[in-house]
Amino acid sequence: MNDDVLTQIQALQREWRERDVAWLQQIISIATAALAILVAFAPQEGLSTPARYMLAGAWLSLGLGIVAGVASIYGYTHEAKARLENVVEEWIQALAEGRAPEMVVTVPARIFAICRWVMVLSLLLSVCLLVGHAMWRTLAG
Repeated sequence: MNDDVLTQIQALQREWRERDVAWLQQIISIATAALAILVAFAPQEGLSTPARYMLAGAWLSLGLGIVAGVASIYGYTHEAKARLENVVEEWIQALAEGRAPEMVVTVPARIFAICRWVMVLSLLLSVCLLVGHAMWRTLAG
């Protein structure tokens, strides 16, 4: 019975991770495309100082969001590697001591959770700055 429950939990965790990574990849792709388009088609002249700062801030926050998002996705790879190393170490110790291996729990590094929040906040900030930039240009022009 316990094995069935553990198998179901593992399947749910795997499904959640796959969907979470797919969502993160989509968000990062959209942010990267937005940054590339914004930089490529940025007006070279005619921007007021506030509009220029809003656009530069949007670029900066988009870039930060992209880097933090990539680091957040890497967190899953880092966690899987740490889990593998801990399981192998436990099995080697258990075999050397002549006992059954115990369940190994791996705690994800906190930095990757922080990177996820940095990504979300940076991308939200960039949207706000881009809206402010567009409004400034519309109202000023």
